Amino acid sequence: MVWLGETLQKLGSAAVKMAQNTSRNNKSTIFEVSYLGLSLLGSWLILRWALKQMDPTKKNVETAKQRKKALSKRLGRPVNTDGQYEDVIAQEVVNPAHINITLQDVGGLDHIIEDLQRNVITPMRRPELFRTSLLRQKRGVLLYGPPGTGKTMLAKALASECNACFINLKASTLLSKWYGDTNKLIAAVWSLAAKIAPTILFIDEVDSLLGHRRAVEHEATTAMKTEFMQLWDGFESASDSNIVVLGATNKRDDLDDAVLRRFSLQYEVRLPQRAQRETILGLLLARHARELGAQYLDPTLMAEVEGRARGTAGPGAAAAGAGAAAGAGAVTGAGAGGASNPGAANGTAAPTGGSALRALAERTEGYSGSDLTELCSMAAAIPFHDAAPTQSSPAPLSLRHFEAVLAAYTPPSRAAQETQAAKRRGGRGVADLPAREDSMRVLAAMFNSMLGSQQQESEEEGSV
Repeated sequence: MVWLGETLQKLGSAAVKMAQNTSRNNKSTIFEVSYLGLSLLGSWLILRWALKQMDPTKKNVETAKQRKKALSKRLGRPVNTDGQYEDVIAQEVVNPAHINITLQDVGGLDHIIEDLQRNVITPMRRPELFRTSLLRQKRGVLLYGPPGTGKTMLAKALASECNACFINLKASTLLSKWYGDTNKLIAAVWSLAAKIAPTILFIDEVDSLLGHRRAVEHEATTAMKTEFMQLWDGFESASDSNIVVLGATNKRDDLDDAVLRRFSLQYEVRLPQRAQRETILGLLLARHARELGAQYLDPTLMAEVEGRARGTAGPGAAAAGAGAAAGAGAVTGAGAGGASNPGAANGTAAPTGGSALRALAERTEGYSGSDLTELCSMAAAIPFHDAAPTQSSPAPLSLRHFEAVLAAYTPPSRAAQETQAAKRRGGRGVADLPAREDSMRVLAAMFNSMLGSQQQESEEEGSV
């Protein structure tokens, strides 16, 4: 019995020792596994941080996230963007409440505005009424005409009037050096526009993005145009989407035929006629007096401006903004129409003869709206420039200040108008005639020299 007790005691001691060794081994294994896991986690976090620091789009992504939050706050509703591509497009979204231009700030285009009210603004405001095959929203509006005639301003006013989100599409936003990213960005444009509808997609100088598809251009450019047109009005486009593409260009003929077909409304914004120029001048001076005070405008001009304001009629001739442009417009497309008389379209009674504004309007033939704005700006600066050395009160803006500017001012848009006129004539302009004559003389001298050398060689061979 003693032997059995000793044996059991030895076995118990051996079991305790084995258990202690196993426990130490397990602790060592657990420690090693934990250390390895923490090392891998730390390495992954460090690598992730390093990749983020080296990411060239890091700043854009962070800016896009901030703009997304700000966009949701401005719109008063959450906007859930999917992926980095919609985040990039979200940077170009403008809240209509932040657009400080309305249709009342556009003068001289009442017939175009009336047509837009009927075919664009009403369907965007009341989309539930336009769900049939005939009653439907127009998908594209094209504004074309000479530079400086107010196409961009009219686009902003249209977005403000429709209370629609405004997405300004630019080549720097849509084009990417990575193959396939451009198509994904274009798809993100339409998916984001559907989420924040009603939406106006504005493309300034649309001919640069959606011009003719040519065999010599890069395949990525052709794929970009095709992707945009398919989502615009193709098999995958939704018929009830409240999205309008608004384009502006001064080279309508450079647009692709399929793009022109999708612009169902096309408006030509021409240079303003005398009545429109008179209206723009009066309204720009009225804004100048309203911003600084009536004492900064000559009493004669002030009386005429106030008289025109009291005699103004029509919704679209009430004001003109800085950079405002007006012009007689021609309308084409479905549902297009309008007044043919520029004076009637402007909705403003012509002033009596001998007025200062009429004299200025007659002397500014061929000026665009932006040219007239620059003219008024330069004339308004003269009294302040004269008063700066003596620190006295500036004199009121008068007709003599306009005379001083007109004596030396050349409107910037005139060069563009002359270039376009030369292209329509098939030439390159009068300024290029001396250069072309010199080139012809050089070619003639080279040709005569070649003939002389050949004749001399033939004479030498005959003598031999």
